[in-house]
Formats: sequence, C-alpha cells, structure tokens
Amino acid sequence: MNYQRFQAFQEAIDDRFLEEAASAAPKRTSYRFAIGIAACFCLLITALLLHQQYVVNTEELANPVQASSAEELAALGYQLTVPEEATNVSYATVDLGGDYALPMAQVSYQVETQSYTYRALQTSQSEDISGQSETWSSDLSWRQGDIELHLCSNEEESWVGWYVAEAQTQWCLCAETDGETLLNDAMRIAKDLGIDLATAPEEAENVTIHVLELDGLTVAETAFVYDGIQYAYRTAATDALELIDISGQEGDYTSEEAVMVSYCDGQLSLTADGAGKLLWIDVVPGLAFSLSAEGNASADTLTALADQLFVPMQGDVG
Repeated sequence: MNYQRFQAFQEAIDDRFLEEAASAAPKRTSYRFAIGIAACFCLLITALLLHQQYVVNTEELANPVQASSAEELAALGYQLTVPEEATNVSYATVDLGGDYALPMAQVSYQVETQSYTYRALQTSQSEDISGQSETWSSDLSWRQGDIELHLCSNEEESWVGWYVAEAQTQWCLCAETDGETLLNDAMRIAKDLGIDLATAPEEAENVTIHVLELDGLTVAETAFVYDGIQYAYRTAATDALELIDISGQEGDYTSEEAVMVSYCDGQLSLTADGAGKLLWIDVVPGLAFSLSAEGNASADTLTALADQLFVPMQGDVG
C-alpha cells in the first residue's frame, strides 16, 4: 500500500470508531461474579434439601438391635440361660422384619477370656441365624432324635445351631473357638433348657458330644463313662439297607452273634477282654447305630444299654 492510498484509508475511518478503539474494553467481571453467586446459592439449597431428606430417612429407619433384659425376653417366650460364671452379660432383641411374629432374642457374654453370642428365634423351620458369612472348612448337619443340628467351623471361629420342631424354635451359639469345644458348650446350655443334645444314661459321667465325617457319612457321637466303662454311642443317616460299621473300633473279636435292638437287626462283637461293639440299623428312617465299649463289657450289658439308648423314630412299636 502506497502513501496516498494509506492516507485515503485513514481519512475514511469514522471518528466514532477511533474513539471506541482508544477507550478500554468494557469489563464483564460483575456479570460473571453474579453467575457464580447464583450457582453457589443453588448448590447450597440442593445440599440443604438432600441433608434434610437424609435426616428424615435416617429417622424413619429404626435400629433393628434394641437393648433388652432377661425378663423382657422371657415375656416374649425366650429363655436364654448363660453359665453361672459368665460376665459382661448383655441382652438384646433383633428385629428381622415382617416375616417373623417375634424379634430374635440375643445375649452376649464372656467366660474368662472367651466371648459368646447366643441367639434364639421362633420360626417354623430350621435356619441359619448365626449372622456369620465366613468360609467354613467344616459344615456338618445331623439329627439327634427330633432335633436338627448344624455345626460350621474353621480355624478361627465356629457356630452351632439346634432346632426343635416341637418348640418351633431355632437356637444358635457362636464363638471364636474350635467346633468341638463349642458343640459341648452348646450341649450344656441346651441342657439348661431341658433339651438333650447327647444320648447317654442319666447316671453317666464325663459326657461329651462329637461330630465327624466317616466314609462319606456325618456321624454324631456321645461318649460317656457308665459303671466305670468308657462307651461311645454313634448314629448316622444312611441309604444302606444292611448293617454298616460306624463304630470306628477295630479288634480281634473272639465272639460274634446276631442280636436284636428293639425291632432292629444287629450284630454284637466282643474281644476276650470285653472290648466290643454292637451295630444295628433302622431301615425305615435310614439310620445306622453303634455302641462300643473299650473293655470289661459283656454281651448282656451292651445289649441292655443299646435298648435303653435307642429311641425309635417311629415311636413305640410292638
């Protein structure tokens, strides 16, 4: 562009545009600030509304666990007895919702350094009320007469449950201990309720209960001392239609004979020193039994004791 053309271009520019160019550009800060204030106000209102809704929802959601007492639980029909030496005893109810007529009863306590949680629930069927979600290395179910039992355990903790259909009540005991120890703790607690998880004569001493897996069967055992002789009484559910040996006892038997235990066919085997085993099977419910003695027993003693311990699932027959 030559000088003459440039001069002509300048003269053509309106003085109004030159004045606007010389002045500073208008600021928009106040406009943006107003938008920011409005946004913050909206966020504040939203937060207040959400908080109010949260408070309302929290107030509507009642705590399912409520402190209680032994007397209040008894009024609901629950009798939860704890060992005499128990400390830090705490009672509570747990609301499980509309599927249950009554809340679950719970008592927590300690014996020495061991903590326990003991629960009971009125229900029409056996169920897991332990509240545990661990991975169990042992998970066993069996029956003791008309009582359904369940034991779960691993290296850290265990729980045992027992359901009595006649009472329509499920009980459960949990603790950080091994399964066998907890099972015997449960036996003593259940006995205070008038529930016998063991099968032994009334005069028996040193009564303990056990559960084990043997040849694919879950075997329940009551061990006891009676008249100075150590016995083990076992039972297991089975599909077998003939005698099976669940006694776990081996020996050089000098005599073997067929016997009857109530209406069931059985077999009695004895060694020279009186150690022996009596096997029988109740085919209709599918239950195998054994009664073994470590020594000093006779055929008559084993047979009489087996008749005393055996309770037919069909009730009295014959």
